[in-house]
Amino acid sequence: MLNQEFDYLGELGSLQGVETLPADYGQPSLIFLKFVHAILEIRAIAEDDTVELRIVNEIPERGVDVSGESPWKDAIGLEVTDRWLLSNQQGYTDAVQFRFTLTIEFEIIIQLMVSSSFFTLFSVQEKKWVVGEKPL
Repeated sequence: MLNQEFDYLGELGSLQGVETLPADYGQPSLIFLKFVHAILEIRAIAEDDTVELRIVNEIPERGVDVSGESPWKDAIGLEVTDRWLLSNQQGYTDAVQFRFTLTIEFEIIIQLMVSSSFFTLFSVQEKKWVVGEKPL
């Protein structure tokens, strides 16, 4: 169901909120992205450190609202314009990445990667790159 749920993301509308259910050490293993038309559940599978996605109608228990925290706060009100499933060197799908776009000049790219049964959150930043220049 991973690809089917992922393909459906373009029809969910704008992001309205984000909740997590913290597990050990406060790191989340379950994240809910609340869109206008549905909720996307993103689960870290402990047995093999993979990602599972499901469209759900409600959040089963009250989580921690992280909508006001970076980088989520900048994505609230925006739609997902691109999304990626990422695989590790062993072929397991262990991360997802979302691009939330307002205009061509304003976008937020957020990556969620499973590591040791929990999610690590990355905010992907653009780096201006000019061929032939030495990197900073």
